Amino acid sequence: MSVTLKGPGGLPVDLKRTRRKQTVGIAVEDHRVQIFAPKWVPLREIQEIITKRSSWIGRQIQLQAERPVIAPKQFIDGEEHLYLGRAYVLRVVERPSPGVTLRAGKMIVAVPPAIGERCDADAVRATLVDWYQSRAEDILAETSARLAEKLGISPTRITVREYRSQWGSCSISGHIRYSWRIILAPWEVVEYVTAHELAHLRHHDHSSRFWRCVETLDSQYRRHRDWLRTHGATLHL
Repeated sequence: MSVTLKGPGGLPVDLKRTRRKQTVGIAVEDHRVQIFAPKWVPLREIQEIITKRSSWIGRQIQLQAERPVIAPKQFIDGEEHLYLGRAYVLRVVERPSPGVTLRAGKMIVAVPPAIGERCDADAVRATLVDWYQSRAEDILAETSARLAEKLGISPTRITVREYRSQWGSCSISGHIRYSWRIILAPWEVVEYVTAHELAHLRHHDHSSRFWRCVETLDSQYRRHRDWLRTHGATLHL
């Protein structure tokens, strides 16, 4: 179910009802505001939350408007692509079996022989996405297990996909979802996102208790959170 409410300055706010959340969450991306709320929370209460958070919503929209426009990737030789915060120079080679290799500062992407220029670019992107997805699944599973052990907890399930509006989420049942795009960020930022979602297994909100829990896993979480807010738009293909 999706309905529209009003945000600051009459800005449309898209409300999405969910069975997974116990609290109301707000996401701002691409000049769009989304509210994620449990089915039992009345519209009047949700609108009050929007009104109370209007200053924060306005700041997020302003920050996004001030970010530089990022040119779309062309997936050609010489282009830079990120992996764990390091920029690698793309090199495309034609081979029967697709795959990605990191070597001497280069990200070597093997794709089948091209039929046309656009098809070749699509093949490069698809190969990169498959590789990033696979690396993210391994890295996020290992990091989650290592940090969860420190808290004496364990997620019921971990899913890695491409999400546009969030880096991670945690359901009331303990199911953690990550965006594979986070592994484009520096390692310490990856650990921050992992710590953030694991802390939600203890506290399903963003209270002071929640942030203290995050801090036990990442003492520099504020710096890493700020980095992600500033540079998150650059983590894309």
